[in-house]
Amino acid sequence: MSFITRGFSGRSRDRDDRLPPGQTLVSDFPVLSAGPTPEVETDEWEFTIRTESAVHRWNWDEFMALKIDDVDTDIHCVTHWSKLGTSWRGVSLDTLFEDVETEQEYVMAHSYGGYTTNVPLDELLDGKAWVAFEFDGEPLDPEHGGPARLLVPHLYFWKSAKWVRGLTPGELLTTPDGGRGIRIEHLDANGAVIGAQQVPDAASLWFPIDDDDVASVRLITDVMLDRAGRHVIELAPVGAHRIVVDGTLRAESDVHVGVEVVLNSSYANPQTVETVIETAAPRTVRIEAGLQVIDGESYGRFVRLHFRYRAPGQTADEELDEAVAAAVASDLAVVVVGTNPETESEGWDRPNLALPARQNELVRRVA
Repeated sequence: MSFITRGFSGRSRDRDDRLPPGQTLVSDFPVLSAGPTPEVETDEWEFTIRTESAVHRWNWDEFMALKIDDVDTDIHCVTHWSKLGTSWRGVSLDTLFEDVETEQEYVMAHSYGGYTTNVPLDELLDGKAWVAFEFDGEPLDPEHGGPARLLVPHLYFWKSAKWVRGLTPGELLTTPDGGRGIRIEHLDANGAVIGAQQVPDAASLWFPIDDDDVASVRLITDVMLDRAGRHVIELAPVGAHRIVVDGTLRAESDVHVGVEVVLNSSYANPQTVETVIETAAPRTVRIEAGLQVIDGESYGRFVRLHFRYRAPGQTADEELDEAVAAAVASDLAVVVVGTNPETESEGWDRPNLALPARQNELVRRVA
C-alpha cells in the first residue's frame, strides 16, 4: 500500500511529446511512500553492496569523496504522473561497482525503513542509475528519500528506492549452477535422474508429474542469507521425504501417502520442519529435499512442499508486544486482520474459525 502524503496536481492540456502514454505532467513533486519517513542522519548513513563473496561499504564522507555526476532527466511514476527536466546530483552505480565482482543478474535494493525492490543489474549500469543526494540544487528532502535515494530514471520511479542503504544479490533462491529459483530432478524407482525442471521461486511448490516413470523428485536450491542475524527456514513436505538443510539431515520419513491427503485436506497443512540459522555474515545455505510423487488418482500425480523463509527481524512475540504497547499509548486502535489463500482454499477443511497465525491473540490483547 502506498500513502500519498502531499499534493498531486496534474494537467493534461498542452500535452508534451516527452510524456509516455497515459502519463500526466505535474509541476510539483508528489510524495508517495510505502510507510512513514525514516529519520536518517548522515553520520549514521551507510551504503553497502553485498555480493556472493564480499561486502563493500561506504560511510557518508567516503561516499561524498567519490566522483559526483550532475544528472538532468525526466522522471515518471507508475501512478501516472511525470515530472520533466529534473536536476539531480549523485554517484553513479558504475562508480560504486568499479571494484565489485558478481555473477548475479538481479540485485535487491534495501531502504532504511524496510522497503525493498528488485532490479536487473544491467538496468543500473552503463550510465543508467545513481545514488542521488541532491535535487534541484538542494540536499534531498527526507520526504523525497534524503539523505540519499536510488535514481533510475528510465524505469518507473518505484524502482528508485528512497532512503537507500544498500544492494544485495537479488535472488533469494538460486539453483546449483547459479540460475534463478529451484532445480527439481525427476527420479525413477531406482533413484536415477531421468529428467529435470526449474521453477523461479517457491510461490507454488505443488506441481503435477505427468510421467508415470517418475517415482520421486529431488529439489535443490541455495538460499541467500543476505545479512547477519537469525534466519528461519520452514519446510513442510507431504508424504515420504528426506530434508537436508545446510548439510544436516533435518527430517526423514518413508511413509508414503496417496489420494487420502487430498480427500481429507491434510496436504494443505502438513507438519513443518523448522531450521534456525544464526549467521554473523552473509552466506548461502543449501537445501535438498527428496519427495515422493503422490498418486492423487483422479486429481493426478503431484508433489507438494510448503516452503517459507523469514529474514532477521522481530519475533512474533516482539511484534505482538509492540502492537499492544502502541494501542495502550493511543486513544484509538484499529486492528487489521484477515485470512490467506491457504485457509480460504476450497481444498482445506478448516477445523475452526480461528484466524491464521496469532491474529486472534493480537485482537484479544489489544482489546
